[in-house]
Amino acid sequence: MFPRYQPQAELELQPLDPVAVLTRLIESNTWLDRPLNPAKIGELCAWIDTTPAYALRYGNLAAALEALATLWP
Repeated sequence: MFPRYQPQAELELQPLDPVAVLTRLIESNTWLDRPLNPAKIGELCAWIDTTPAYALRYGNLAAALEALATLWP
């Protein structure tokens, strides 16, 4: 989940493809186990490929929580 609060924003929940997920992880300076090697990169890519991911833009927390509950009841 990549949440982004914006005052007055309409709720937007968008599935992300693996390339978008990897891009967002890199842009957000996510901690990755160092040193990276081909095996670790392969494990990361396999995990990203099998894990659902979403971008969530919201202006109302209650509405965001309701949307999340539809994904993981």
